[in-house]
Amino acid sequence: LIPVVTLGTLQFGQLLSGAVLTEQVFGIPGFGKMIVDGVFGRDYAVVQAVVMCAAAFFLFMSLAADLAYAALSPKIQR
Repeated sequence: LIPVVTLGTLQFGQLLSGAVLTEQVFGIPGFGKMIVDGVFGRDYAVVQAVVMCAAAFFLFMSLAADLAYAALSPKIQR
């Protein structure tokens, strides 16, 4: 069950990175469109903020995976 938790949390990260392509193709406003517009407009503050939010999301998902490991396996709690 531990590998399922690991892959599940990694899939959320891929979902976030795949949003850039989906938002550009379908014209949906979101983080992907925001970062692409920021890069092309040379708005470094926007790019930095979006990258920081994505990094915080990955860190949160990693923490959630670690907490799920502890809940699923008593040996990991120590």
